[in-house]
Amino acid sequence: MKSVELLMSEHKYIKRMLQVVRTMAQGILKDNELNKDDLYQAMDFIRNYADQHHHMKEEKVLFKYMKDELGEMVNAPIEGMFIEHNFGRMYIMNIENAVALYDSSRTEARLEIIANAIAYTNLLSKHIDKEDMGIYQYGEKNLSHEMIEKIECETQKLEAEALTNGVQKKYLDILRDLEKKYHI
Repeated sequence: MKSVELLMSEHKYIKRMLQVVRTMAQGILKDNELNKDDLYQAMDFIRNYADQHHHMKEEKVLFKYMKDELGEMVNAPIEGMFIEHNFGRMYIMNIENAVALYDSSRTEARLEIIANAIAYTNLLSKHIDKEDMGIYQYGEKNLSHEMIEKIECETQKLEAEALTNGVQKKYLDILRDLEKKYHI
């Protein structure tokens, strides 16, 4: 399925950003000054590329149709993926809240940023592996040809729309810039 190949290729970019975020957290731990702009750019990537762009295709297309066609066989694992998406959103919100408090409560904010950054990167790294090695492959093997066609069509439509809006370029440029800045 081309849509699964696309989602897996997006996972590679997301994993690269996870490494950037971990490197930023390590710098904060080593008492490096927090670069709020860089952290906000990473959060922008996570919220708009990983979550809005990528997770939308999973939640509203692939997982939805898997649940529709395969029912009970996939409901629990897919609900688990939704729960992990929501935990990830919570960690990112916690990081953003901590960055906003950084100037008034530096030690507490640093602790919150580090804790939530590590929790987020650990969660998402394992989450991606479960999707790549399990759920995606199960869908490819068990969905009907008609359902695969439907998924492919909707995924390509969403991807083309994002391309027209410059989503991929904007966020992959942010990723490359941060990787270069943090020597990754």
